[in-house]
Amino acid sequence: MMGLAAAAAGVLLHAAALTAGALAVVQPVLVMSVALALPVRALLDGVRPSMGQVVAAAALAAGVAVFVVSAHPRAGQPAPDAHGAAEVIAAGVMLAGPCSVIATRARSGRMAGFALGLAAGTLYGLVGGVLKATVHAAMHDPASAVAGWPLWALAVLGAWALVLHQRAYTHAPLGVSLPVLSVANPLAGIVFGMLVFGETPADSPPALLGEILGMAVIVASVTMLAQAGSASGRRHLAARPVRRARARSTARH
Repeated sequence: MMGLAAAAAGVLLHAAALTAGALAVVQPVLVMSVALALPVRALLDGVRPSMGQVVAAAALAAGVAVFVVSAHPRAGQPAPDAHGAAEVIAAGVMLAGPCSVIATRARSGRMAGFALGLAAGTLYGLVGGVLKATVHAAMHDPASAVAGWPLWALAVLGAWALVLHQRAYTHAPLGVSLPVLSVANPLAGIVFGMLVFGETPADSPPALLGEILGMAVIVASVTMLAQAGSASGRRHLAARPVRRARARSTARH
């Protein structure tokens, strides 16, 4: 129940952020959830977050800040361009569909995890754009918003992204799928914002350099977090039999 409530609150906050900011700002910031989720998972497993996780989380925050400040997109129009949205969604589906097929037929779990991470990240980026369009429709014409394309596209793309995301976890370690997902998500959101809402990120040489540097730090830090989280999980699983044996021994005495 608490998980569902947290997920619902996250969606509402995501929607609120998109009404106030551009996709090039909001989608990269969402990557920070990785810095919170993995250490929290470690605490729930009864272990302390490692120093590597702490350092990687700090680096991730710095990378996101550099990217967002460098991108500094110019505001576009509030209403989405339906024709542009159809083109971007079609392109995303044409990428996610083959990736899903590749993951099904891949003999390597790492290849499957990479393909699924790329597909899920692309779809999550589209979900951010469609969510922004859904909020605009609900605020300006609530009656027709239920039957409009943004809400139905949001439901389909969101469900598809969630399924692929979960499949990625079962095929390969987090260190394989999470970095590519963390890159594909903001990039797809930025493309959606440019072609559908007219949001234009800064494109001067210093800005481009900052964006590239920020994205490189994001990829490196997410990879470090995923690897540290996987190692922590393996140590926790390995320690379970020892703790159980100690508990049984204590109970006997």
